[in-house]
Amino acid sequence: SIDGALFTKDQKTLILCPQGKHDCTIPSGVKRIEDGAFDGCSSLVSVDIPSSVKRIGDWAFFGCSNLTLRVPRGSYAERYAKENKIKYETF
Repeated sequence: SIDGALFTKDQKTLILCPQGKHDCTIPSGVKRIEDGAFDGCSSLVSVDIPSSVKRIGDWAFFGCSNLTLRVPRGSYAERYAKENKIKYETF
């Protein structure tokens, strides 16, 4: 785990973020966010997603109503946010 979040041993996949966090920065090098990784994290207001992320699972941000994703301009994460109508900012 890193800062309470659970990753695969190779740290390429984010499996689960603990509930109660207000923000999360996904480390560079992570390639995948698992299905439901942030499910129920109702306190979460921002998640920084690096350009290395190429796959975000189903319902990854389910139940995060006040969430803003911070994503690289032109990235997979930006397309994901647009397609799923999730508020986002680019950097």
